[in-house]
Amino acid sequence: MILVHTCCADCLHKFIASIKATPGYDGALITAYFSNPNIHPQSEFTSRQMALKHVTDELHIPLIVDNWMPKTYFAAMHSLDESARKDAIIRCPKCWTLRLTNAISYAATHGYDTVSTTMLTSHYMNGDTIERIGQGIAIKHGVRFLRPTAVECEIKTAGFYKQNYCGCVYSLLERLEEKYLTPSPEII
Repeated sequence: MILVHTCCADCLHKFIASIKATPGYDGALITAYFSNPNIHPQSEFTSRQMALKHVTDELHIPLIVDNWMPKTYFAAMHSLDESARKDAIIRCPKCWTLRLTNAISYAATHGYDTVSTTMLTSHYMNGDTIERIGQGIAIKHGVRFLRPTAVECEIKTAGFYKQNYCGCVYSLLERLEEKYLTPSPEII
């Protein structure tokens, strides 16, 4: 049984394609675990949850939804100074650690022997760092952390809500600044 920490419906599709292409995958039961206190605002959390429910129903994959608890995310970010919170290279691993700790702890206490995450398929995130973090936490909890050998990041999916940022308020601000503060080409 594999518990897959899931950030969004699009990445779940990519993860399923990736795991099916992994040698040795024998069709083990996959359960999606939606635990993302980083996602803001709450309407974004709800939109992603609804899209994920649509996709898990379509794929016949059980879905477990953790409570949205942004306080835990902001507590983790509060330990960083303001400049570090604005730096994705520092901020993101702290967030990944929070989410993977939630998922791996859940897996260990609910009988899952293997854990993975859809974050490994996101082009917004660093898969090598996520794998290192996941491996370290998994060892402490006595479960295995799985990274598909052929990670599929470029499949095209449609028919459900898709987002254009990782989910946290800091990445949302970065996307908005890119959109509204990037100089427009001169109109001649």
